[in-house]
Amino acid sequence: MTIKNNIWHARDDRMPGTNTLTVTGIVPTSASYAFPFLTLSKGQSEAGQLNLDLAYYAGGIPKDVWEDAPVKYTQPSDATITTVHVYQNDQLLVCIDDVEVTH
Repeated sequence: MTIKNNIWHARDDRMPGTNTLTVTGIVPTSASYAFPFLTLSKGQSEAGQLNLDLAYYAGGIPKDVWEDAPVKYTQPSDATITTVHVYQNDQLLVCIDDVEVTH
């Protein structure tokens, strides 16, 4: 399943003192107290592409209902990144082709 990227954003903030690439999104969570997180993918990526893996960890207080939860990944700014792919279980979940750049 591929999600449209209207709930996913990639921003490369190159302002002095900030210099950070941030990827944010909203993902569903289950009632079994699963919390989402993004990590750098160990798989090979093409030039200009950042690959991230979406995973979940269990912990905290159990939830009684399905909810959407925010997820965020941050790394130092990189002018070569023009596309972000987010994978879950080795399947493409979302492709962000419009990395917003601020100066």
